[in-house]
Amino acid sequence: MNKTELRRTFSRQRATYTSGQLYHLGEAVTQQVVLHHLLDAFSVIHCFVGSVEKGEIGTETLIRRILQDKKKLILPRICGADSLEHIVTTDIDHLKKNSWGIDEPPPGNTVKPEEIELVFIPALAADYQGHRIGYGKGFYDRFLSQCPAHKVIIVPEAALVDTIYPEAHDIPAHTIVTEKKVWHISKEK
Repeated sequence: MNKTELRRTFSRQRATYTSGQLYHLGEAVTQQVVLHHLLDAFSVIHCFVGSVEKGEIGTETLIRRILQDKKKLILPRICGADSLEHIVTTDIDHLKKNSWGIDEPPPGNTVKPEEIELVFIPALAADYQGHRIGYGKGFYDRFLSQCPAHKVIIVPEAALVDTIYPEAHDIPAHTIVTEKKVWHISKEK
């Protein structure tokens, strides 16, 4: 199976989850993050806003935990046709849906990718080497290439595979979090 086939397979799998299941997956992921102290060493944390309506693991519980822990929360906002801006956010109750139906913060104070210390990354699937399959638009590939932060993929356990056939532009994560476990990826060869 190649990357395109994997994207199709996991897009179909993602469509089988109910909103309730995705919300509970998000709660379980947050429990893993807290249990493994993944937030502790970082002050500036970027997190995607998981849309359960679009089949993503819900991240509201994680985002609220980041705020509760008094961390600087950064949320993505689509900027133009192919990039993200990174908005400092203190209140997620006023997010608005963009033209793609994704919740995002209103325009506000931005931070540069190099200022971010920890970033939670969405994925359709991931492999045990820290590579991910995204949604195919390249927003996170471009962002991650500029961001030296500790990178954490959030993905359902059922969406882990041996390989996703990474390409030269794919930036591996340092950590993978599922509803059941945390994997720290060794970068040593």
